[in-house]
Amino acid sequence: HQEVLKGIELNGSIAIDGDTTGLTLKRLALDEPGLEVSGTIEQSSATPSVTMALSGKNIDVDATRQVALSLGGDVAVVGEIFKYLRGGMVSQINVRSQGRTAEELGDLKNIRIEGKLQNGSVSIPQIELDLTETVGDVLVADGILQGTGMSTRLDGSNGHDGTLRVGLAHDNDLFQLELMLNADLAQAGQILRRIVVNPDFIDELNRITDLQGTGTGKLVLGDSLENIQAKVDVSDLNFTADHQRIPLPIKVTSGQVEFAENLVNLRHWQGAVGDSQFTELSCQADLAGRDQVSQGPGRIELVFDGTLEEDVVTWLSEAFELPQSYAIRSPVKLSAAELDWQEGAKSTFKGGLSVKDGPDLVIDVAWQPDQLDIHKLKFKDQYSDAEL
Repeated sequence: HQEVLKGIELNGSIAIDGDTTGLTLKRLALDEPGLEVSGTIEQSSATPSVTMALSGKNIDVDATRQVALSLGGDVAVVGEIFKYLRGGMVSQINVRSQGRTAEELGDLKNIRIEGKLQNGSVSIPQIELDLTETVGDVLVADGILQGTGMSTRLDGSNGHDGTLRVGLAHDNDLFQLELMLNADLAQAGQILRRIVVNPDFIDELNRITDLQGTGTGKLVLGDSLENIQAKVDVSDLNFTADHQRIPLPIKVTSGQVEFAENLVNLRHWQGAVGDSQFTELSCQADLAGRDQVSQGPGRIELVFDGTLEEDVVTWLSEAFELPQSYAIRSPVKLSAAELDWQEGAKSTFKGGLSVKDGPDLVIDVAWQPDQLDIHKLKFKDQYSDAEL
């Protein structure tokens, strides 16, 4: 393998003291791959034991990876580390290992590596996830590759304050990623489609089209490569989109969205649907109990403040098959409106409702198939003021 090692400079010494043999590397430098290493290797036949302590700087990860895989690809720690670490520069690195024999120095359980990665590339091939332009601290210990204090790019989004943990042993499928993101929402959607295994969430995500906009938040993935769960918390939303369930364009100028397991939470959204404006939209949708016929969410809890113009009023009237005799004049202003809806089960609505040219209503009702319960109905216009 001499052709892959170029510009070797070695300065060191060997010392033998009884049962102990020590090798001191004052300086081992290579032009290709670019690296500079110093340290000690000590072997004792009395114990027996072998210890290694190396430090290095200015290591070209990509070139070193190619050489390391060529020279030692059959060594577990080499193959596993470079399966995930694909490129960049390690400005400083410290390697320690101890075993009974020289062969045991390469065992995952014995080795500890600390380094600082700059402009690095980290890949998780099992889920086709690539982190580029990565800067942070890297630690290999107890068979786990860890990254902390990471800043990186993930499919067009800037990430910071990230942590990564990946099991290196073949029987350890540990995977944990936490990353704060300044996200391009369209790119974030593509990431989630690729890695989230929840079919109900993916089906709902696929109903969103023409998504354009940004948000800031936190992405949490884990805890196993075999069964990745995702938690998403994005705030400072600013986007436009279409949704297959809503025949009108959607615009959101502020708010937050959270997803974990089967729950989707929208918090304090402001924006518009078609011509209708809303100043407060909060909603929790449970995807676990999806209706198998309509494929709608199993349960929706919604809080709303805003004004519904003719386009939304018409759409809702048609969606709920409201008889023409009950047609509602627009615009309709809703205040402190709360809806708890579950298809085929008891649902409730309460809140204030003002219709064009009156009246003003305060409503508290509950309904289920073949039953309507009116808990409160307050009616007020220029001619009357009544409560039921």
